[in-house]
Amino acid sequence: MSSSRGIRGKVLGVVGLLAGAVIAFVLFSSSAPKNVGGLVVQANLSDGTGITEISYTISGNGIEPISGTARVGDPRASTEISAKNIPADTEYALQLSAASGDGNNKCARKTTFDVAAGKTTPLTVLMLCHDMSRIARFLKLRQALPGTEGTASAEPPPMIEVSPECTSCESEGVKAGVCEQELGCDGLSGTDKALCVNLVNCMRASNCWVKDPLDCLCGTAKNEACITDAANGVCRAEMQAATKSTDPIKNGTLFYDPSVPAGLANRLISCDRETCLKHCALPD
Repeated sequence: MSSSRGIRGKVLGVVGLLAGAVIAFVLFSSSAPKNVGGLVVQANLSDGTGITEISYTISGNGIEPISGTARVGDPRASTEISAKNIPADTEYALQLSAASGDGNNKCARKTTFDVAAGKTTPLTVLMLCHDMSRIARFLKLRQALPGTEGTASAEPPPMIEVSPECTSCESEGVKAGVCEQELGCDGLSGTDKALCVNLVNCMRASNCWVKDPLDCLCGTAKNEACITDAANGVCRAEMQAATKSTDPIKNGTLFYDPSVPAGLANRLISCDRETCLKHCALPD
């Protein structure tokens, strides 16, 4: 009996040691990541025509970028995008993009988010979509509105839509004093507002301003050449209409002058360029 109890005791002792080893392995050798969280995005499209999937990239804070695609079931409903095991930190970047098969409809959104350890960050975003064929037609077939004194008032065209971050950034720039107080087309009416909106639309549709707003007027005619008839920017016609002059010198001197619609339009676009570029440039 004593021999049997001794053997049993040794067996139980070995089992106990093995159990302790297993527990220690689980506690100290677990591959489960620590100090991480997750992200769940509800992505909505302003116009889901022809969109079947959304591409996403999460980056920042030294992580290997996390990229993938999410299938769009109903373009009128939210599309869920999720990511796990993101180290807890702040100011991660989320880039969303989508395009229809024919390339005519392109959608994009850039935003930031934070991750807390052990938690999932919920994020609801609106992706602004743009009819690239409409923009192409605008650039090809547009005609500058007349800008002479006494012209009958015109109904302003609709403004090309920008992201909420863009308009918010513009407002914050004005409050902070880094953008001009007097800018944009909202305070205008009639023909002046139409001239201003037409110019802003041309600049935003072509992205001619992302390096320098003057490029929209000057094109390849740099420096002194821009104040001659050599100016060939993609929005030269709209710029001349909104400065109410075809004199190239006046086009230059009135470029930022708030007394003409061009000055207010160019002040807005300059704010976008200097302060809000990452939020306000349209997708290529």
